[in-house]
Amino acid sequence: MMTTRFLNGIALVDVRGALAAGAAADGLSLPAAVAELADGGFAEIAVNLAAVSQLDAYGLGQLVLARHAAHDRGAQLMLVSPPPRVRRMLSLTRLDTVCPVWDTEAGMQDDYDRFRISCATLASSTSIFSSAV
Repeated sequence: MMTTRFLNGIALVDVRGALAAGAAADGLSLPAAVAELADGGFAEIAVNLAAVSQLDAYGLGQLVLARHAAHDRGAQLMLVSPPPRVRRMLSLTRLDTVCPVWDTEAGMQDDYDRFRISCATLASSTSIFSSAV
């Protein structure tokens, strides 16, 4: 089961239950949901894995396809709150090297707030220098 919510410009897809072959799908697949959000203008999409009870090769494939769906549309896919077992699978498959992973939503939000402030500061200082040239 998946639900979507929004947090300060980041679309969060909450995944509950098994992300595994044979798990009952209700509605869009994860890659389709990510593609829809990216097509809707969201540049930052996080998949909340806190309530994932099972992850197998099929589920890992869904995460990879979701990452491609985001990337192909100019968005970034992030993973949030993976339980220890899921975190281990992400590490073993090195999926954590292509998708940023945060242990908590608060940590993700803090990092992105700092990143946005840094980018805004850089943009304003760059425009000062470029107008002087």
